[in-house]
Amino acid sequence: MEHPDDNEETKTQYFSTTNYSGGEMFAYSAAPPPQPKEPAVRPLIVTVICILGLIGSTISLMVGLVQFVRVEVVTWDILFLVVGAAANLVAYIGIWKMQLWGLYILILMFLVTVVVIMNTTYSGTLSLSLSTFLLLILGLNSKKMQ
Repeated sequence: MEHPDDNEETKTQYFSTTNYSGGEMFAYSAAPPPQPKEPAVRPLIVTVICILGLIGSTISLMVGLVQFVRVEVVTWDILFLVVGAAANLVAYIGIWKMQLWGLYILILMFLVTVVVIMNTTYSGTLSLSLSTFLLLILGLNSKKMQ
């Protein structure tokens, strides 16, 4: 709809109505109505990382739960394995849906794992290197996430 006071070139104006307690209010706006966002297309490398991550997290969660049930006294490392695997599982589901919160959870779990490895006698050099590489790939694709 065109605004009647436009003397310059013809501009498309968008007409909208808003209800309020005193009746209807009419307004012209130069901005087009918001278009629904198209769902992000998941790159192939992100799909592969998600599938492998979901499989690995599920296996880790099952192993951790079996150990959790078998032992009489639960140690911190078994609890860390179960909670970490569950958090990673949720993170990979979020990344599969191309949501940024999934990447944030994965980064948080990576940082927690680094702190745990630094404060224990575990040697996780290969694991941390692989995790760093995967986070780098996912981070480069984060612009496509919502």
